Amino acid sequence: MTETDIAYGDLTFQDSHPGQLAAIATLLGLTPPPVDTARVLELGCGTGFNILAMSQALPNAHFTGIDYSPVQIERAQSAVAAIGATNIEFLCQSILDYSAASGSFDYIIAHGVYSWISAATRDALMAIIERCLSPNGVAYISYNTYPGWHSRIVAREIFTFFAQPGASSAERARQSRDGAARLLPAITNPDSLYGQTLQAEVAPLLNAPDYYIAHEYLVEDNFPTYFRDFAAHAGRFNLQYLAESRLLANSFVLGGDLRRALDENAGSDILRREQYLDFLIGCYFRQSLLCHAAAPVNREVEPERILPLSVSLTAEILEVTPDAWRIRSHIGAEFTVDDKPIVKILELLRQLGPAPVPAQAFIQPIIDALGMHSVAALGGTIIAGILLAGWSRGLWILRADTPVLVNPPSPKPLACPLARLQARQSNRCTNRLHRTITLAPDEQALLQQLDGTREIEPSPALARLAAEGFLIA
Repeated sequence: MTETDIAYGDLTFQDSHPGQLAAIATLLGLTPPPVDTARVLELGCGTGFNILAMSQALPNAHFTGIDYSPVQIERAQSAVAAIGATNIEFLCQSILDYSAASGSFDYIIAHGVYSWISAATRDALMAIIERCLSPNGVAYISYNTYPGWHSRIVAREIFTFFAQPGASSAERARQSRDGAARLLPAITNPDSLYGQTLQAEVAPLLNAPDYYIAHEYLVEDNFPTYFRDFAAHAGRFNLQYLAESRLLANSFVLGGDLRRALDENAGSDILRREQYLDFLIGCYFRQSLLCHAAAPVNREVEPERILPLSVSLTAEILEVTPDAWRIRSHIGAEFTVDDKPIVKILELLRQLGPAPVPAQAFIQPIIDALGMHSVAALGGTIIAGILLAGWSRGLWILRADTPVLVNPPSPKPLACPLARLQARQSNRCTNRLHRTITLAPDEQALLQQLDGTREIEPSPALARLAAEGFLIA
């Protein structure tokens, strides 16, 4: 990876959380290691905030992060000291040089790394996963993909054209953004396919932060790949493709016209189906999960496998009427839900607060609410099917961890230490469910004070912080 002099940002990535990785693995018939006591490695961890947030919600797990950038590792270690984290370590080291014992980690994360390193380093990354991943472990790798990235290459070349050699990364980002902003209005035929492509790919970047432009578009190493080539690369290291980290991104849960197209043109082979799906939707980014080739993956999805998991609401409730709920999924899709069992689960999740709810806890309430007592013996199967349907639509996620959350707050509320640190610098903070929440100014200011030593009067700001899952006492 080409080093820049600008840190990538103190970011967290919900889809990389071991609780979600384990849930996907469980759905596909595997028995992944317990998340609450897991050993987690992040390769290319940047400033470390992704696993730092995990370490706060999983105090009995252990985390290791490596990154080749001294600037970013120094930032990570400073944050560890500031919040007093004891179950995490950061090492300034290249992927090419990293060594650990066989089976040392249960979950391995590489977010924003694979497409931005040389071929030799990509081989080293796969070799680490092959050697260090425990027998039932799961690895998460995100990467840029074709065919979607073919159009983004044009934006990359425009940005590198305007960035001057020798300038700082932040200055090069500003130069490229300013140059692109001048270019767009001067396009000779904005209605042409080329003009529309530039508008679609370049215009959204004009407000992107410096670190994103610098790392995504201006670094020397940026190698998108087709999914089929990624899967083949993993196979050379005795690893197999498991699934995408987001359930609703997987070909095996799709319905309607997309499923018919996959069935007719790609058959039952999972790798062929996934590649065909990328051609259908123009995929440009994947978050793929890998496991050892010997793992007994079972893609004949049986909903009952999710009953040992917990349910966490991710949809935003926009409007509630007697007949339907208008919601926004966690990936931004808005739609109406009028299916009675799903609406009932949404009601229960909203009432029960932010903490994940065991899937089995929904069986009796749904049976009672819908008058299904004549088929009560099938309650587990019925509820599992409903939960799988809602999961595949982005209404909630299923997870295999049990983070501690408190709502209502105690007289002396205590918020997650990392969230309090984040609130001193930004209004975007990570809750105990590993989601990034945007706070209002009064909520941001209050969060910084919640250290468990002072009495806090009830207020709408405190109520929201509790409801969003920031409090641990």
